[in-house]
Amino acid sequence: MTYTGSYVLKRAAIRRKKNNFRRFTAFTAVFALILIIVTASLSIRSFADEKSPAGSRTKYYKSIEIKKGDTLSGIAASYISSEYSGKKEYINEVVKINSLDDINDIHAGDHLIIPYYYAMK
Repeated sequence: MTYTGSYVLKRAAIRRKKNNFRRFTAFTAVFALILIIVTASLSIRSFADEKSPAGSRTKYYKSIEIKKGDTLSGIAASYISSEYSGKKEYINEVVKINSLDDINDIHAGDHLIIPYYYAMK
């Protein structure tokens, strides 16, 4: 069977249309997937922002080494923040975190876990 030139051209045009449709479909699918991912990411971020009010701070903990002459009162003065009502509340938390029997039971070279607040942006 021999094909005429117009038949071959028609078949080539049909193949091009099919290939173009496949490319368009693939592009549309990828674009839709990217749009869904971006929308989900933004909504998750805005949900997280709603849970933590502007200017809120997060509590963290760190270990410090006690130097000679350090007291819990002096440490409290260095690390206390507005989240605490006073030094006594801060010291009580440090005593509780470190399972200290007595507030004077700290010695040079010991390590204490202390809380502090920090605002992440």
